[in-house]
Amino acid sequence: MLFSSFITTVCGQTFQIDKFEQLAVGIFQSENILKNQVEAPDTFAVYYTTSNKYLLEKTTFKPEDISLETSYQVLTETQAARYLANCLHDIS
Repeated sequence: MLFSSFITTVCGQTFQIDKFEQLAVGIFQSENILKNQVEAPDTFAVYYTTSNKYLLEKTTFKPEDISLETSYQVLTETQAARYLANCLHDIS
């Protein structure tokens, strides 16, 4: 969010988010994590906004420059249900 209430989704839409509720957090399970347990997994959070939208926040650790990359995506209620039902999401 870069210290503002504006976020930009992966498809380029910009939203102003004043209030939101965090509904779920978890990790994306992958084969790499099972093979190398010191690897930092990608994480997600699902938010529900006052404008009745579900937002998926995905954070990836970049070991090459020791930074975090965060992206946002608007989800439908059906898409959000996969994350809400199980806080360990399989990306395959």
